[in-house]
Amino acid sequence: MTHIKGGKTKKLKRVEVDWIDAHVWSGWRDEEEAKEVMPAQTHTIGYLLTQNRQYVKLTSGYSETNELYDSIHVIPKGWVTEIRELEGRCRGK
Repeated sequence: MTHIKGGKTKKLKRVEVDWIDAHVWSGWRDEEEAKEVMPAQTHTIGYLLTQNRQYVKLTSGYSETNELYDSIHVIPKGWVTEIRELEGRCRGK
């Protein structure tokens, strides 16, 4: 995807992020049921905005007209198990 802001063009990589998410199972459970509750394996596809030691930030889309991002995901880096670049980029200008 091409991001244009202030006359500068930046290509955003399309990636799939595999990560472990917190999982809440509310309500009273016995010990055996409690042992079954595990973190959720999660997969998110989007365009990579930022990646640093603390987090990975993705967006699902960008409006060139309004210079706005849609559906921003910020995933703690410690929860990320893998990041893969995907083929095919969103067409921009």
